[in-house]
Amino acid sequence: MPKYYVAGIAYYDNALQHQGIQQAEDDKKYGVPELKKFPMPDAAHVRSAIRFFNYITPRYEKQLAAAILRRMKEYGLTFDDISVSPVNRFYKYIPKNQNGSN
Repeated sequence: MPKYYVAGIAYYDNALQHQGIQQAEDDKKYGVPELKKFPMPDAAHVRSAIRFFNYITPRYEKQLAAAILRRMKEYGLTFDDISVSPVNRFYKYIPKNQNGSN
């Protein structure tokens, strides 16, 4: 944790610590945090991430799929709410017991 000294007394910079925590929380909202791509702060953005799934490079495909599934659960979305075409690369990440209706 960053700290600075005044008259020999150590002080911790809570603003910097808070900023670091806030940044980590903001990064969790992205499907691919290191690229700052596919933000999913709400259900509409989750649907959008699924629609644009084919644009992610194969290197990040599994990471994005896991983030989408996690956010779907968090926002209460089901595959009854969302239609995924077999042409969409995300289709193969849909749990087998749920893709029968697609």
